[in-house]
Amino acid sequence: MSKTGVLAFNAEELVQQFRDASKARPVSHCSVSLDNLSDHHAKVCLFSDQHIGSKYCVFDEVRAMRDRCVREGIYVIIGGDLIEGATRHSIGAGVYEQMLPPTEQVFALLDFLEPLVKSKLLISVIRGNHEQRFMKDVGLDIMALVAYVFGVPYLGGGGFNYLRVEDQRYILYYEHGSGGPRFFHT
Repeated sequence: MSKTGVLAFNAEELVQQFRDASKARPVSHCSVSLDNLSDHHAKVCLFSDQHIGSKYCVFDEVRAMRDRCVREGIYVIIGGDLIEGATRHSIGAGVYEQMLPPTEQVFALLDFLEPLVKSKLLISVIRGNHEQRFMKDVGLDIMALVAYVFGVPYLGGGGFNYLRVEDQRYILYYEHGSGGPRFFHT
């Protein structure tokens, strides 16, 4: 502490200390080798639109799908909108209908993803429009935080996953989008 009672810090040291934060910046692609395959093939599941914290989220079913992925060694790509993330600027009454406040939604998300990370099954994460709300309102990128905490590639609003399974290579592109269906039949 300084004489004035305010915490004193060296800005240069602070910047140096957080250089690793660059791994949470969005990249356009990631390259991942899917290993430890007992039957020479890999399964990949896309997790998107779970809306943890929403009154419409059936978390027991979401958890069951995650547990199946862990049990069966199914790799996972996070496709956005894993939290409800309603703010006072959101359309509709979502902020008043959420079952969990935003901080608890983020903690629930981190707890939810941890078994996938420990099993080395999480390939990459992208941000959906519900996480984008926090970026818009307060400048906090929830999925960048998730990528940083777990050390997985962060593809921003979308990007390429270059996957290798033994001698085979696959390219998977994903972006979340927003705004709901565009056609009456969807």
